[in-house]
Amino acid sequence: MTLFIDTTDNDLVKITLLVKDKKFSKQWRTRRLSETLMPQISALIEKNKKKISDLKKIIVVRGPGFFSRVRTGVATANALAYGLNIRVAGVEVGQKEKKFSRLVLPFYQKPPNITKSKR
Repeated sequence: MTLFIDTTDNDLVKITLLVKDKKFSKQWRTRRLSETLMPQISALIEKNKKKISDLKKIIVVRGPGFFSRVRTGVATANALAYGLNIRVAGVEVGQKEKKFSRLVLPFYQKPPNITKSKR
């Protein structure tokens, strides 16, 4: 079973569960991604009578996208992969080729602007 996560859109979140030859998808609009992503993943898995421990791979869109959105999606994918001891692949928007590893690094649309410059 493979989980696909795409949080690169500023409003719309997309997750897909691939079980053998079947695809189960969910998308929703939110400004509170960090509060809704894991509950929605859990609900999609449970709705299809599976357990989170059934996951074998995770694919996450690593960018480009907005800093907080990309960071949340990639961090969630990395944490799940680490906790389940499975592989994770990061793809860029529109990319099909996947290379699985233990960690995905985000690719931001532009450098993060977290604090104001001291100049």
